[in-house]
Formats: sequence, structure tokens, C-alpha cells
Amino acid sequence: MAAKLYEKACDRENALSCNNLGVMYDNGEGGKQDYIKPPNFIKKPAMEELL
Repeated sequence: MAAKLYEKACDRENALSCNNLGVMYDNGEGGKQDYIKPPNFIKKPAMEELL
């Protein structure tokens, strides 16, 4: 449930939510552990700051 809420907030460019979602995927919280997705969510806010 939390991952879905973080994903919605991340889609709305909420940097903290993107980071939290990446950490959740990295730790395997709220679903299957995934080492590919976290960097994408964690880097997303940083890349948007540069634009």
C-alpha cells in the first residue's frame, strides 16, 4: 500500500517520495526485492533538479 502511494507522489515529482520508494524496492519492502528499480527512483528527483 505504501509503495503505491509513494509511486503516485513520485509521479507528481515529490522528491522525498521518489527516494522512499527507491529505498523500499531496495529493501524488498512492500513487494519483491529489486536492485534495478531503486537507482531509477532515487536519481529521478536529482535529474529533475538539473532541468
